[in-house]
Amino acid sequence: MKYKVTLSDNSTVEIDCDSEQSAKSEMEHRMQFAGMMGGEKLDVVKVENNETIHALKIAPEYFQEVFLGHKNFEIRKNDRNFNVGDWVVLNEWESQKYTGHKLARKITYVTDYMQQDGYVVFGTE
Repeated sequence: MKYKVTLSDNSTVEIDCDSEQSAKSEMEHRMQFAGMMGGEKLDVVKVENNETIHALKIAPEYFQEVFLGHKNFEIRKNDRNFNVGDWVVLNEWESQKYTGHKLARKITYVTDYMQQDGYVVFGTE
């Protein structure tokens, strides 16, 4: 199976292994070997059928609502061609910097109904 590991700087690495934990361990090993490991939080997402992962900024008040399960949609400029089956990694952004808090969500529905030109609403789970 393929897994994508997202680092705190939003870069991603694709790793072939048998489990999410194996992917995380492999990435930690690679980072230690390269002298890069410093307690960095790694997000791991299973990749099937060449899914796309979009790294997005999100304000703390919206991040909290997604985290609590109250908000399961995003209204975004469609400059990334969001599609059902894609993943979004929501990176909390406050005071012009990342807080380190992240959530991965899968896109389950996309529509541009009643949106400004170039914008979409997508549902997530």
